Amino acid sequence: MAKTFCSGIPRMKLQVESCCELHDKAYSRSGMSRKQADAELYACIAQERPKFAYVVWLGVRLFGWMFYRA
Repeated sequence: MAKTFCSGIPRMKLQVESCCELHDKAYSRSGMSRKQADAELYACIAQERPKFAYVVWLGVRLFGWMFYRA
């Protein structure tokens, strides 16, 4: 079974797996702030769906602190 990087985002909504994978790596990589990682996730998703990107960004800003390890 392949790892999913987009926890909580239904796959049928938008193909954002590569954006989420980069975000997960940023959360575990030292040197990048959580704020910057979340901003990059937003920018990646916003290329296709800006409104949806805002909803995702809001979710990671509210709950991402539980997963941030950098």
